[in-house]
Amino acid sequence: MISTWINTENAKFFLGGIPKQALREADFLLGAIDDVDGDLAVGALSAKEEGHTIRILSLFVQREKRRLGAGRAMITELLSYAAGQGYDAVTVSIAQLGEEETTDGFFEALKFLKASGGRADILELPIRENAGAFAGNEESADSLKTLRALSGRELDQLRNAAKEAGSFVSEWDNYDRGVSVGIVEDRKVRTFLLAAEYTGYFQGWLILSEGSTPHEVEKVLAAVMRKLSESAPVSSLVLHTEKKEVRFMVEAVCAGKTVKHHREQTWYFAL
Repeated sequence: MISTWINTENAKFFLGGIPKQALREADFLLGAIDDVDGDLAVGALSAKEEGHTIRILSLFVQREKRRLGAGRAMITELLSYAAGQGYDAVTVSIAQLGEEETTDGFFEALKFLKASGGRADILELPIRENAGAFAGNEESADSLKTLRALSGRELDQLRNAAKEAGSFVSEWDNYDRGVSVGIVEDRKVRTFLLAAEYTGYFQGWLILSEGSTPHEVEKVLAAVMRKLSESAPVSSLVLHTEKKEVRFMVEAVCAGKTVKHHREQTWYFAL
């Protein structure tokens, strides 16, 4: 197996293995080629520059070509490039990758080091197990609006509230405009959940106002969970609760429904 940088000439052979969101954010794209079996494209990797480090966003290898060195070839090429350009480290979060592509043994064999355990400020809400858990909490649905339905004024309110609340995905276009939903009354955004799709799951950031209540949070979660259970082939909604008031609300509403979030395990390779 050998690696190659993806460019305009060869992109059509590799881009099917890179999630749309990762493709939008990526600064670096690598592909894997089976040089023994007809020079076929068998994998792809995307990565993003973050200050003095490079973060791997996605890693994919065709199922029948796994364990043959394709993933190793791409990551080794990325490490070589990062070292030559003076970066401090290459990192990868399991939350960014599909479960099948991420094993401790794989990154450990490549001399990556484990940075930390699962994050306490992230709660994972399995969709299948909780599809009906919030049933009956979407009454007065006329106050619910998707991101797509917001007026310009309402969208500006939400942007400002999100900016004050902390860090989210870098581009607003990455939020799913049909799944992201919230409560808007009298042209004021009260409680809103911004959701972005990753490989196999959605990440969510809850935006609260001074008037937000647990009932509103439950109503918003009910709407999002219904949308995901009906149309999206994802396993869970991963909620970021870095702010204390957000965590308090989510824990109050989701007591007994969340599971320990393990996919935020971060590995790093110091250069």
